[in-house]
Amino acid sequence: MLALALLLGCTKPMPDMGCGGPDALCQVEDGQYLALIPESWDRESPLPTFIHFHGHSGSAMQLYDKGSFTDPMGEVEALALYPDGLDGSWSFSGHDKHARDDLAFFDQVLADARSRFPIDEDRLIVSGFSVGGSMAWDVACYRGQETGAVFAPVSGGFWLPLPTDCPAGPVRLRHEHGVSDTVFPLEGRQIREDLRQGDVRDSVALAVAESQCTGEPEIIEENGRECQVWRDCAGGGEVQLCLHESPGDHRVTSGWHQRAIDFAAGE
Repeated sequence: MLALALLLGCTKPMPDMGCGGPDALCQVEDGQYLALIPESWDRESPLPTFIHFHGHSGSAMQLYDKGSFTDPMGEVEALALYPDGLDGSWSFSGHDKHARDDLAFFDQVLADARSRFPIDEDRLIVSGFSVGGSMAWDVACYRGQETGAVFAPVSGGFWLPLPTDCPAGPVRLRHEHGVSDTVFPLEGRQIREDLRQGDVRDSVALAVAESQCTGEPEIIEENGRECQVWRDCAGGGEVQLCLHESPGDHRVTSGWHQRAIDFAAGE
């Protein structure tokens, strides 16, 4: 009994964040988000943090239930924050699906998370997949540097019409995409008469221009991915476009979570 008491006495209690986990989603004015803290956390150290936007017809709990995206977050010891889209989707440039201002919703999520959780501000990553990737591009364009975040969208760029400029200025952004993606092709596609995905290369070109990058990109071969990398940019900006060929090209490929953290850390 004494040994058990000593053991319990040496165990640090989990700080009360007020919310977290699938049974206690965090509430903000315009919606909610799921927060997952890695089991390995020492209850003190700041954590690399992802704010990740789910894909079309998805939800935070759907990501949690599938596990294929959330489980690696624990493996890389990252705090994972999953906002819930309204009716399973997002409103962003060229895709105004509903009345909620999702940039304002993002602001609420970020402010709330900063008040609750141990975020490592040097490894704060805004990411998203498919239309969630498009939402991440929107945040990069209109919030960018003021968030202090880096951006890691996957398989989703701007829709048409593209923004004419990005008022948030230079960004650090790494985009991954499958060259044979048929859901969000690199060149984009018409969804219906008034709705068209844009060419991903045009999204990247806008980021390069707004980040005032100069010169030709460096070409890097990266374990089956070819990356074009612009590093000579204003304000510490950097833009990467990494393309891969693999079965099921509309997906997050293995190791993406760690690559995003390494990019945030400047590695």
